[in-house]
Amino acid sequence: FFFSSRRRHTRSSLVSWARRCVQETAYMVCPEGKEKVGQIMMMIGRAVFGLGGENLTVATSSFIGQWFKGGELACALGVDISAARIAASVNDALQPKLYTDSGNKLHLGFWVGFGCTVYGFTLALVTVVLDTLADKAEKKEKDEADAKLPLNDTGKTKDESEEVRLSDMFSFGLPYWLITLNCVFFYMAYFSFMNVVSDLMQIRFGIDFEVCGFIMGIPYYIGAIGSPLTGIVVDRIGRRPIFICLSNYVMIVALLLLIALPQSKKGVYLVYVAGSLILYGCAYCFYVSGLWPSIPFTVQKKNIGSAFGITTAIQNIGLTLGPLIAGTVLNKDVVGGNYRLLNLIQVIEAGIGLFFGIWLYFYDLGPGRGILAANSVKANELQAQLEADNKKAADNHQDYQ
Repeated sequence: FFFSSRRRHTRSSLVSWARRCVQETAYMVCPEGKEKVGQIMMMIGRAVFGLGGENLTVATSSFIGQWFKGGELACALGVDISAARIAASVNDALQPKLYTDSGNKLHLGFWVGFGCTVYGFTLALVTVVLDTLADKAEKKEKDEADAKLPLNDTGKTKDESEEVRLSDMFSFGLPYWLITLNCVFFYMAYFSFMNVVSDLMQIRFGIDFEVCGFIMGIPYYIGAIGSPLTGIVVDRIGRRPIFICLSNYVMIVALLLLIALPQSKKGVYLVYVAGSLILYGCAYCFYVSGLWPSIPFTVQKKNIGSAFGITTAIQNIGLTLGPLIAGTVLNKDVVGGNYRLLNLIQVIEAGIGLFFGIWLYFYDLGPGRGILAANSVKANELQAQLEADNKKAADNHQDYQ
């Protein structure tokens, strides 16, 4: 994430895609019939995937945050996340067919994955070229502006304050950390549920396996369609803390609906389960359109990459703990494999996220604040004014010394 903060997010994206190509290659070269060798290669592939996947997310978010500075940031992030959800939906639909068509083997799926990563790597090359050209044009404009500024005692212009330091994270304000904590618990509840939803539908409600493959993609379908639209709304009206709170609340309602349903082996509650997943998809739309576009407005522009990176890193704590908790709860030797208990734990996680969201909402209502409640155009103006005031204060302090 520190690498992305230095306006090298496209290079970071390129490196991440290269790592993912290595991951898919490791999967494809796994020899059949050699279990131990295959396990080692799979572990190597997963490790490389971890190095590339999250870095790619940070680089992409930082890239969008730098390029879309006007009134379209939430929509741009929504389109980005929509593309990811479409890919996840296509993957869920294709996986079973690729597996059966290849004689219950995985190699065909790995080849498809490898082709997708090569395609992504190619697009990353294009973004590197575009971003390099933009960097040169921006540097030329900055050099021309710096030439008109007075020099300080060291012979440098007072405008040279864009160096990014790791210690900058300690200057991030309370809104940023509230957003990050909310992110941890929301994704902890969301993905720990999505990881087991197929088994839940089959075991608790007796829904057919093939039907589950389609139904479990409902949140992704809604996310793919709804995220850009919700992003447009957020750009127009603001109210980001409200969308964050609403997403946690809707998720809690969806989980309580599942908890209230009795167990069945005949699939008679298919409509209710689908309704719960629709609510889950709506919660996801509200969340990605409210939370991720809020981060650039809680830190200085030079620290946007670091901010996205730190949030993603801390978020991964929740993504690690969530499956561990789910695995423990569903271990029949421990508590009887109780899906209701798991859903209740997820309600608690979403409730904690809601608490941080409400805290963020009331904090943003304070005097001299309101940047998160403003629409994107107004929020950018407020942020620019705030950074100008901070820079002026720093320059005055430097002159005094």
